[in-house]
Amino acid sequence: MARKKIQVNITFSGQTYYPTKATLGKGEALQKFFAGENPIVKVWTDSEVFMGTNSESTHLDWVSLKLVSNGAYIFEHSLSDGANYTNAFKTFSKFDSLKFEISNNSIKVYGSITINMSVQAEVYNDTVNSGLLLFQEFGFRLKNNSDIFVFSKYGSEWEDEERDLQNFREGNSKNYTINQPIIESK
Repeated sequence: MARKKIQVNITFSGQTYYPTKATLGKGEALQKFFAGENPIVKVWTDSEVFMGTNSESTHLDWVSLKLVSNGAYIFEHSLSDGANYTNAFKTFSKFDSLKFEISNNSIKVYGSITINMSVQAEVYNDTVNSGLLLFQEFGFRLKNNSDIFVFSKYGSEWEDEERDLQNFREGNSKNYTINQPIIESK
């Protein structure tokens, strides 16, 4: 399948994200995450990853986006609804203003990040034109630890997320999109 490149800019204005259920299960390591330094954003070279330099600081490892139907927009292709895009640090650009603030067992996010990603040609129009590409999760790596710590709007409350997502898909509620960062794609 052919792929097309798009550039996605995500702007955060103090949204709060919480650890997912799996991340809460990391106990002591998660407490070190909360007690440690605020995560940095960096594009690591292959050499830095190979040499383990990336483990010398707590950092953003990936960002996940999801394409979701809202009950009104009709997708051009059946693959579009529910399409997930996990974007590793190598796709990051223009992230100097992106800042993380650890507070009360959560992370507040400010600033913006641009991600250069590719999507299947079949879902390109829906991804760029629908306005329904939404932020999902952050994946962080703790300094000197190989675990991934995942944070999302709903955190461990996955039942609430599923209910709100279903209501959004049916066009009955916009709770799923409340307090979302602004996403622009081109």
